[in-house]
Amino acid sequence: MFYKGMETDSSDIYDYKVTNKLSEYANTKLRPTEFLILTNNSDTLKYEILEYNQELLSLM
Repeated sequence: MFYKGMETDSSDIYDYKVTNKLSEYANTKLRPTEFLILTNNSDTLKYEILEYNQELLSLM
């Protein structure tokens, strides 16, 4: 995660994966969707991708 005007360190860097399988949170058989998963040494963040294009990324 990078923010303008703030110092960062290695714990602010995440690996990411986009997947359509995250069954513990959503029934993808009823409504196919994609998920964004961010991970680093100490944290995992999981988001549903609501919409995306060249100018927009909307997550829940």
